[in-house]
Amino acid sequence: MSRHILFVYLIVTAFVLFSGCIEEYYPDDEVLKTGTLVVQAHLNNKAGEQTLVISRSSTLIYPEFDPLSGCIVEVVNMEGDSREFIESAPGNYVFNHDDQFFRINEEYCLIFVTPGGRQYESEFEKIHPVAEIESIYYQLESHPTYEQDVNEEGVQFYMDFEIEKESGRYLRWQVTETYEIHNHESEAWIFDVDRRLKLLPDSSSWRNCWITLGIPEIFTLDLGHVEGEIYKKMPLNYVNTETR
Repeated sequence: MSRHILFVYLIVTAFVLFSGCIEEYYPDDEVLKTGTLVVQAHLNNKAGEQTLVISRSSTLIYPEFDPLSGCIVEVVNMEGDSREFIESAPGNYVFNHDDQFFRINEEYCLIFVTPGGRQYESEFEKIHPVAEIESIYYQLESHPTYEQDVNEEGVQFYMDFEIEKESGRYLRWQVTETYEIHNHESEAWIFDVDRRLKLLPDSSSWRNCWITLGIPEIFTLDLGHVEGEIYKKMPLNYVNTETR
């Protein structure tokens, strides 16, 4: 099943591209506003748990997650049908989707009320079909560091995907990464409950294991002035191979 994405919010982040070394940047004091309401959601038409996160912004120098608990949260469609999101953890509101409410080409609105009684309502947004991914690949690259004239070696991942205007103008990808780890085939010993040192049997020895992590970076693209059928070399995450 293709995955269809509903964007309930848009966070605009300014990116500065540097050549050479990376210089630290500190915004003016008036830009560093704390306590601003932040709504994070990545909803889709798949069956299963859907999550909304409501929090307040923190300082840039000492960032931290400041959840907003006690909100009343619901998503409404154009016909007036709604689904309530229940708080499962501080600031995290979930709804167990049955594969019937969120549908492609239908529009939805987020409404929530804070503990202080203030109500917020988004505009109606349409669920667009997902742009099909053609290939994902990587290249060995050298990237700048915070030290002058010092680069680091790593792997830069890229993606080619089909340009489908029905997918909307603004696209966002959520990425996870999986590491496959191979342990050396060597003898292992355990100090058992009977206080004797015993050889660990092969059935209990993990030779291969995998670690899957969510990548916190935001990968977005504006297709407003893009032509053609295939978008080539969309940059995804970069992995430093000198430390991992």
